[in-house]
Amino acid sequence: WLKKKGVSDVAIIYDGDEAGIEGALQAGQYLQDVGIQVRVVELPKGEDPAQLLQKSGLEGIKPYTKASKDFLTFKAYKELDKYPIDLIRQYLADKNNTI
Repeated sequence: WLKKKGVSDVAIIYDGDEAGIEGALQAGQYLQDVGIQVRVVELPKGEDPAQLLQKSGLEGIKPYTKASKDFLTFKAYKELDKYPIDLIRQYLADKNNTI
């Protein structure tokens, strides 16, 4: 529906908790699958977009929007968060040795 309305780029912002992250992953994947470019605005854990806007206005959200990530980067970072950093370093070292 959005694509038919001419929407080509979307920034999504969700609560800074696990449910919000999961929502961003699901919505972002759907939007990307239908050909819309997606950026994800991340908030600190426990922060709610509506409360942040109410408390600080648009100025309160600007730093987070400036630090937004494209969907693929957001998705990859969330996946990498599941693994110990030493394992990721070893993977990168192994990968670099095979290139």
